[in-house]
Amino acid sequence: MNKGKILGVLQVLLLVLTINIFAADGTKKFLIDDFKLIALLDGNNPMPAALFSDAEPAVIAELLPNGTAAASVNVFLVQKDGKNILFDAGNGAAHGGKLIERLADAGVKPEEIDMIFMTHLHPDHIGGLLNKGKVVFANAELYVADAECNGWSGDKVPAAMRNMINGVLKAYSAKLHRFDFDETLPCGIKPVAAFGHSAGHTVYELGNLVVIGDVLHAAVLQIPHPEYCSRYDANKKQSIESRLKIYKYIADNHKFTAASHMPFPGVLTDKESEIFKR
Repeated sequence: MNKGKILGVLQVLLLVLTINIFAADGTKKFLIDDFKLIALLDGNNPMPAALFSDAEPAVIAELLPNGTAAASVNVFLVQKDGKNILFDAGNGAAHGGKLIERLADAGVKPEEIDMIFMTHLHPDHIGGLLNKGKVVFANAELYVADAECNGWSGDKVPAAMRNMINGVLKAYSAKLHRFDFDETLPCGIKPVAAFGHSAGHTVYELGNLVVIGDVLHAAVLQIPHPEYCSRYDANKKQSIESRLKIYKYIADNHKFTAASHMPFPGVLTDKESEIFKR
């Protein structure tokens, strides 16, 4: 698909996604295969153009004319085989996150979450795991890639970030599962290495759903231009390679996509997967 056609599809999709922000109560349900996917709006999070210093000014002017890209912090709940499964946990209540309220809207209590799969360990993804130092999801098993845990353990990691991550991992230590990428996880969930944004950034595949975390931050910019990185990406070369790999896989296999920072609900259906074709 050429970039002109991609942009046309993007304009329609982003209009629909923007309408969803105002039409929904912060939850949106999808039926995929034999499970239910519920998108949960933790908060709105517009991405300023300054985050994308690699981008050509003319492209920024065309695609981000107001200087920002619409974006959200989305958390995803999967209900499968009687289990409540979260992908990431948002910002946390102390930082304005609305995950607990959104779960309540979906009829789920924190203690009813069985498993949480982390795409990576940035604050807007782990903040909701603790509240005032206490575990929020007392009965949940926590899954994190071993490579991601190791990536935050060095002396070069800022102390505040290292302490936050260590605090989460310690609090969940009795239920923490550090995995490698050759493992198949519970409920048939498959982890896929998508390094670059962080050292062990993980995409998850469950049937016809792919949860892509922070493979992209500004959909309107980075779907037509996967070569542009945000300044949040730790390794730009790896990030671009991961973005192209995941885009191709989704498009070739007509997958549903759930993305942490696409405008709420952050979900593209299998029929919309062609937007990722190069």
